[in-house]
Formats: sequence, structure tokens, C-alpha cells
Amino acid sequence: MIFETEKLYIMISKCSGIYIPDIQKIPIFWLFKSREFDLKMIKQKQMKTRGKISLSKYFQEFKEGERVSVVREHAVQPKFPTTIQGRSGIIESKRGGSYMVKIKDLNKEKVYIIHPIHLRRLK
Repeated sequence: MIFETEKLYIMISKCSGIYIPDIQKIPIFWLFKSREFDLKMIKQKQMKTRGKISLSKYFQEFKEGERVSVVREHAVQPKFPTTIQGRSGIIESKRGGSYMVKIKDLNKEKVYIIHPIHLRRLK
């Protein structure tokens, strides 16, 4: 049910009991997808690899059409939104030292420029 209170739209979800103010600003897939695993990958890194950068991952090469997943490397500042963490996409082309990755977001295909240290090859 949606109520209008002081120009804010509040949705009351009967099944989960979550109150969400201003429903237009929140992506729809948050309501349906469990994001615990993706958020855990964002927050922490294993003890042995903390503060270290793998040079083979930093300079890894991809071909056009390869499938990759987006996994944030904590030692390097990411230049992409955290909402695509854990998503998979297809390499379109290379731009400088980074790659243009096509990711499907709901019904739209979006292109992000991501450094290869944040990408993992899928088989």
C-alpha cells in the first residue's frame, strides 16, 4: 500500500515489514534480491591479501566478447557505483588502461568503464 504523507511516498511491504521512504530513488532490484553476499564482498578482504595488489590482476588482458564479473579490489579506489558489485557483463572494448563493460540493469544495457583489477574472468 502507498500512502502520501508530507510529499514523501512511503511503501509498506506486508511480507517483509520494510518501510522505504521516497521509492523513486531506490532501485527496484533491491526489493527482490538478497544483497548480503554482495555487501560482504564490498566490506571486507581476507587477512592474507589485505593491503596488497596482485600485479597479474592489475595488468590482466581481456578480449572483446569475454564474460567478466565485477568484484571490487579494496586496495584500489573504485571508479564505478557499488550497485554493480557482483554483477556480470561482456567486454565491449578497451579504453586506455580500462575496459568498457556492458552490464544489463533491469531492462536496459549500460556501459561502464572499469579498471581490470576490479574484473574477474568467467568461464
